Amino acid sequence: MGYIASVGLRYLRGLPSFSDISLKQLTFKLLMLIALTSAQRLQTLQMLDIKNLIVRETEAIFVLPKTLKQSKPGSKELQVVCTSYPNDERLDVLRLLNLYLKRTSTLRGKETMLFISYVPPHKAVSRDTLSRWLKEVLKASGIDLRVYSAHSTRAAATSAACNRDIPVEEILKTAGWSSEKTFAKFYKRQIDFEGKFAMSILKQGVSDC
Repeated sequence: MGYIASVGLRYLRGLPSFSDISLKQLTFKLLMLIALTSAQRLQTLQMLDIKNLIVRETEAIFVLPKTLKQSKPGSKELQVVCTSYPNDERLDVLRLLNLYLKRTSTLRGKETMLFISYVPPHKAVSRDTLSRWLKEVLKASGIDLRVYSAHSTRAAATSAACNRDIPVEEILKTAGWSSEKTFAKFYKRQIDFEGKFAMSILKQGVSDC
């Protein structure tokens, strides 16, 4: 799954600069970056509301309602954090978010959901639309949609974090999982799938010899 993160980020780096990027490209880039850096479900991304946005110098925090699927009685409020990334401004999700809010401020009217249609009428979009947008980014990145889906970004983010020795507690907190058992079950399923994919590549290599 680290493959998706690597290939996807390489594609995003190659998009036009902030001064030249179209609203469609800006929307897709922001969505993909938030999906990868937050490891959240599409349901959560669709619920991001600028009414519940706290903007600081180095980060922006969306506070989510407790009615989401992963919320349980007594659980802490879920947050999606967009953190500044000065190492590469092309992947700076905080800067991208600020640009998106500025570009859409005159288009959204009273609409407060973060992601709105990039074509008129500029209304809040559904989870299915976000899924379709992510698929477009994956396809443009050269990723095979017969193998991966929009939901693969969640697995890609957590897998990449795990491979970089990020503490499990941090992964659980970011992705909104309640227990290490949940993460292990989900992550194991993705590893098994990747193993099958790798084997198919190896078999293809043997047949080409």
